Amino acid sequence: MKNIRTDLALELSEKFAKPPAGVRSETKDLEDGTVYTKVFIDTEEAGRQMGKPKGRYFMMETGDMAAKSREELHQAARHTAEAISEMLGGRKCQKILVVGLGNRGITPDAFGPKVCEKLFVTRHLKAVFPDLFKKEYSEVSAISPGVLGTTGIETGEIICGLSDHLRPDVIIAVDSLASQKTDRIGSSVQVSDTGIAPGSGLGNHRKELSEKNLGVKVISIGVPMVTHAAVIACDLLEAAFEKTVEEEDVNGVFSAIHAANGSELIVTPKNIDSIVEKASVMVSMALNMALNPGFDADLISEIADI
Repeated sequence: MKNIRTDLALELSEKFAKPPAGVRSETKDLEDGTVYTKVFIDTEEAGRQMGKPKGRYFMMETGDMAAKSREELHQAARHTAEAISEMLGGRKCQKILVVGLGNRGITPDAFGPKVCEKLFVTRHLKAVFPDLFKKEYSEVSAISPGVLGTTGIETGEIICGLSDHLRPDVIIAVDSLASQKTDRIGSSVQVSDTGIAPGSGLGNHRKELSEKNLGVKVISIGVPMVTHAAVIACDLLEAAFEKTVEEEDVNGVFSAIHAANGSELIVTPKNIDSIVEKASVMVSMALNMALNPGFDADLISEIADI
């Protein structure tokens, strides 16, 4: 079996002919063509086999976000908002801290900060409009903490300090992910209740943001923005050799590719600027819908300004 380099639980489950014990999945085709898949990892042992923590992973395959109109992005955001609301347990959380992970200076890694720029934040309005929070609004704050290389501070340390001060009910971490399949880049979104390791999409794992480390429920939202060069090479060879050579021989070639110079190269599409912009619009819309149900839906897309 070839080495799978991906942040998507769905892709990890696809590598098994039969899902391991303790892993369940269900897929639903929505009316607009979106494919909605839920992957449940129910046990710690199943998590070890999958290479993912125990928990829930919801994935919407929405189609190319870069090509979507405002109305199409709005529809995709509605599906994502429903997934976020389900992760929240259907309850209204009073205090939400949204963390936009990533490096603004690297386009495929700028997704998290761009989402935060488009959020409807409300914490600063509580003193001025106290009645607002008696309705269907949450106390939302947002931060893009940067990366260790530019701040000298671990992202986990920054969020831990903020969490101690703000006392949020939930932390929502938004980050770029890596996918095994290039056609999922910029065309799918994963929502999980297991937290996230900052920088995972670019292979630079830091201390994870999780309930275990922060003492607060952590929901992660990610959109694939990159893949590894070795993954592309292996997929091309697998397609070319399908049913024509022995699996053992193919696995030997895959191992050689992963060991070769250049196998760690990160690859991203040439229109990544557009992908990141549209994906950040969609996810910010979804968060605004999920966290502030009383907010005028028609104004949500206006905040995104696309």
